[in-house]
Amino acid sequence: MARGRQALLIALFLAGLAAPSADKLLRPDSARDTRREGRSAAPRPDWSWSWPSLRAFPDGFERYFADTLGGRDWLLRANTLRQIELFGSSPSPVIRLGRDGWWYHGETFPVPAEQARLPFRERELELWRVALEQQRDWLRARGIEFLFVFGPDKETVYPEHLAAGCERLHPTRLEQFLAYMSAHSDVVCLDLRAALAQEKQSDRGDDLLYYRLGTHWTNRGAWVACREIVRALQARIPALLPPRAEDFESTPSTWQGDTAAGLFYAGEDYRQQTYEYLPRAGLQAVEHSGTTRPGEILRERKGAPAGSCLMLHDSFGKGVDRYLAEQFEHFRQCAQTTLDEDLVLETRPQVVIELYVERKLLRGPPRLNRQQDFAANRARFQSSGERLFVWEGAGAAGAFEGLDGARVAADPAAGCVRFTTGSPAQTVLLPALPFPSSGESILRLNVASPAAQILDVFYQHTGDSDYERARSFRIDLAAGKQEIFWHLDDGELSGRLRIRPRQPGSLELFALELRAVQSE
Repeated sequence: MARGRQALLIALFLAGLAAPSADKLLRPDSARDTRREGRSAAPRPDWSWSWPSLRAFPDGFERYFADTLGGRDWLLRANTLRQIELFGSSPSPVIRLGRDGWWYHGETFPVPAEQARLPFRERELELWRVALEQQRDWLRARGIEFLFVFGPDKETVYPEHLAAGCERLHPTRLEQFLAYMSAHSDVVCLDLRAALAQEKQSDRGDDLLYYRLGTHWTNRGAWVACREIVRALQARIPALLPPRAEDFESTPSTWQGDTAAGLFYAGEDYRQQTYEYLPRAGLQAVEHSGTTRPGEILRERKGAPAGSCLMLHDSFGKGVDRYLAEQFEHFRQCAQTTLDEDLVLETRPQVVIELYVERKLLRGPPRLNRQQDFAANRARFQSSGERLFVWEGAGAAGAFEGLDGARVAADPAAGCVRFTTGSPAQTVLLPALPFPSSGESILRLNVASPAAQILDVFYQHTGDSDYERARSFRIDLAAGKQEIFWHLDDGELSGRLRIRPRQPGSLELFALELRAVQSE
């Protein structure tokens, strides 16, 4: 009997060892696709006998192996069920568990240990005031209305499902921000909390304003936000017509909406009832493709009450957009937190709306990006004697890092480093730059592109753990070799810039230099 148990134990052990290999043979890598985690799988690293390639290969192969391990989806699902069902804890810091089967965003979850870092300092509130007034004033000078909106975090609207011990000990940042702006500024900052609290009284069963297993508002919650935005704008654009509840109907849907269950490979284990919320006559605005900016959507509706609108937003703009587009003949939205001068001049909207989630208050305020004057930037760059960083030629190519399959290779004969990408998902990290505390600097890029294309540049602020589409700017490259002089005026820049050529192919970098400049 003992030998039988030992033999069974050995057989199970060997089966466990063989299972990943068997899964690799029986199922394609797509079965373990990491896209449900919101990212691409690490590619198999290229092998060459160059020193940079040899040095990067172990880490690259480890990432590739971890993302394609046979059975990884089953193992991750098992870990999710173990963590939640056995230990009552979240399998990831992205989500923290509340009561009654509710999940909340991990970054803003008000546990006592985080209370000390959440309140605003008055200096930070003043930075927000100055930033918003700068945008408002610039738009007003061009006859454009401005409305700033925060979508409340889920715990602001549904605090009753938070885990025990997570009671609020002080005013939230949103409360501080709205009170400060009301006392010190005339920028219109729309407060949605009262409207959502009133609409919450109409909740029936699972027909909620926020998803139980996600962090965003539902279609009905987004509709309430749209209604309040239109009401806030009516005084300045009287033609707008706030949507009426009697013209909409709520119907059950099989779509899971915003849920973190799939992120944990447990989408079939944790499900929620969701509802569609649409006008009985249907949505009339027509979406157009062929946009040139990442995260951009264009919609048109003939005969709409008002003319044109530009909305900047993060993930909380999704859902609100399709309702708001019904109010304008031309509706343009961009997933970014910078107001680009060239975008406004190109769109020529009646109104600019900025809509962000409440947790953005943990980061810096949105900014106004003025159009870049390369000639003026060059003159300021050349007059500055404060060189902060200089790289030229093919030396120190290891300071650059290709991500998601992008290749970086030195070309000593040409005196450059060549970046090669096969898709827009592949990016390159530039060397760490010592940005000045004043925030005023000019970056010089000597670059060659085989064809005209757009280069997206992503950046981070102090304290950011990852790159976001909202923190980016675009550089329009012409065909051939060229010098770019880009003015940076953000005092919170930190870490390494990350570049993404939108057109696959090669890009050659001959020089990279950063100089501090005086404020104008």
